[in-house]
Amino acid sequence: MTLANKITLGRIILVVPFAAALFSAAPAAPVWALGILAIAAVSDYYDGAIARKRGEVSDIGKFLDPLADKLFVSAGLIIMAGMNEINVPAWSVIIVVSREFVINSLRTYGASKGSIIAASMIGKIKTVIQIIGLFVLLALVAILRNNIFAGLNIGTVSYITALIISSFTLYSGIVYMVKYIRIFNKKI
Repeated sequence: MTLANKITLGRIILVVPFAAALFSAAPAAPVWALGILAIAAVSDYYDGAIARKRGEVSDIGKFLDPLADKLFVSAGLIIMAGMNEINVPAWSVIIVVSREFVINSLRTYGASKGSIIAASMIGKIKTVIQIIGLFVLLALVAILRNNIFAGLNIGTVSYITALIISSFTLYSGIVYMVKYIRIFNKKI
């Protein structure tokens, strides 16, 4: 296993303590989750850079890397939708998770027809927006639990953040579907 793939696998493993921190009611827990998310975000950059620099880009890496991102985003949003402290509506989480299922199904179907649907710039931007959104939402939970900026309207800011995440996620999903709809027309 290449170094880049080991880093990616480590990022997947970090989802467990990330989720555990989110489930904790301790005031410091969201700060721990922020730290874990920061480590994951930095390692996401470095695993790709290392793979390209060493010429070790692999099929397993192409599979594991976006999987790690999807696990972090899905776990974070699902758990935060259940928190009473902030306003992450369930419908926004459904949009994000559904988009991932639809696009992964589209990729699987495309592969069965001999077409590879590679990650595009819009998908990469979507992931960056999702991760930044998670940072914002976690920071809001930390602010609330630690009584910082008491006048900040956490509910409104968290709702707008969830709206931005789900809107761009939906947009990127539509772009993928429009771009690759020709795959469905092959050999049906």
